[in-house]
Amino acid sequence: MKLRNDSLCGLVRGRIPLSPALVALLKAHGKQQAAERLRAANIWQETDLVFTTEAGTRVDPRNALRVLTVAAKAAGLKDVNVHTLRHSAASTWIEGGVSLKTASQLLGHSDIAITGNIYAHVSEASERQAIDSLSAAIGL
Repeated sequence: MKLRNDSLCGLVRGRIPLSPALVALLKAHGKQQAAERLRAANIWQETDLVFTTEAGTRVDPRNALRVLTVAAKAAGLKDVNVHTLRHSAASTWIEGGVSLKTASQLLGHSDIAITGNIYAHVSEASERQAIDSLSAAIGL
């Protein structure tokens, strides 16, 4: 399977590092897609896209959002969309110690201020950790 960096929203361009676990999932998806290609036979359209319809064509963004909404609801989450995932990734990276610059680059932002001011959210747990860290540093 050839990976093409072309997101549904057209937000991500260029190289994206992938974890070994994600690579394994994408390879499994590629095998499933190869089976779909065989089932579709002469109606399959070769596009080199990673995620396609059963005929190999581009997935309509509304259908992708519908799938995301159903999966989120099954997980007990509501009001989830593609941007929710981006916000969650930014917050998780920053709370996990990833630099603002790295998170900004991974999200494709032109300025780290966008990442910090719009996408990064601070949890109560990280606020508590910051206060506890400061208290320990000053001997309280």
